[in-house]
Amino acid sequence: MYTDEEMKAYSLDLRKRIVKEVKMGASAEGVAERFDVSLRSVYRYVEAEREGRLEARKSWGSWRKLEPAKVCEAVARRPDATLEELGRELGVCGVGVWHALGRLGITRKKKRPSTRREARCSAGSTTGSSRG
Repeated sequence: MYTDEEMKAYSLDLRKRIVKEVKMGASAEGVAERFDVSLRSVYRYVEAEREGRLEARKSWGSWRKLEPAKVCEAVARRPDATLEELGRELGVCGVGVWHALGRLGITRKKKRPSTRREARCSAGSTTGSSRG
């Protein structure tokens, strides 16, 4: 899985230098190697510059939409609910609930008693510690 550091967009300055090199006649492969970016990125930046949209897109928001306390409350209210059911209640998809539960250290094994999950929520695990 990628970390936040690995997922940051390249700077506008770097994008401009990449496009400039290609416009000056350098091969896309050579530019990709020189600037240590993927060949696909070089092609994408040249196309984006041609369309007047070279800047990185703005993030649509936080990747963590679920508040840990709300997740724990939903699990406590409906301990036998599926991930999809919890997702509908919380306004996200089931996979989003699965990731949030993982960050909180809450497992969703249907065969185990729900009191164990409830104990984790009430024991102060609402800080949202990240998984390793």
